[in-house]
Amino acid sequence: MEFMNKGKNIAIDSMILIYLIEGREPFCGAIKKALESARHINFSSFGLGEVLAGFEKAGDKRGKIKFLSFVETYEKLSIIGFGKQEALIFAQLRAKYPSVKPPDAIHLATAISGRVDGFLTNDKNLMKVEELPILRLDFIK
Repeated sequence: MEFMNKGKNIAIDSMILIYLIEGREPFCGAIKKALESARHINFSSFGLGEVLAGFEKAGDKRGKIKFLSFVETYEKLSIIGFGKQEALIFAQLRAKYPSVKPPDAIHLATAISGRVDGFLTNDKNLMKVEELPILRLDFIK
C-alpha cells in the first residue's frame, strides 16, 4: 500500500503492539517493517489502556514497566488522547459504519484527527472504512 512508503505518518491498532509484545508470528516481521519505515506513529490513549490491561490481567508488572518505558522513549511514537474533536469523528464513524466496534472507532477517530497517512491493523472489518487508508498486516510483504 502506498501509505507504507518510507517517511509516512501512520496510526496503529492495539493489536499491532500486542502482536509485537507476544512475538506473534507471522506478523512480527511485518510489524517491525511498518514501524521502521514510518516517519511517525500515532497510538490512541485508549489503545494504550487496552495493552496495559493485558499486563494487569496477567499480573505482569515487569512487562508493564518495560512496555511503558518503550512508549515513553520511542521517539517516533505519540499517544493521542480522545477529546471533543475525536468524539465528533467517532460519532460520524459509528453512524456510517454500525458494524465497526466502538473501540475500533475510537482508534480510527484519533487516527483521522491526527491526520495520519493511514491506519495499520489486522482487522478485516475495518477495510470498509473510507475516511483514511487502512492496511492489514497480511498485505505487507
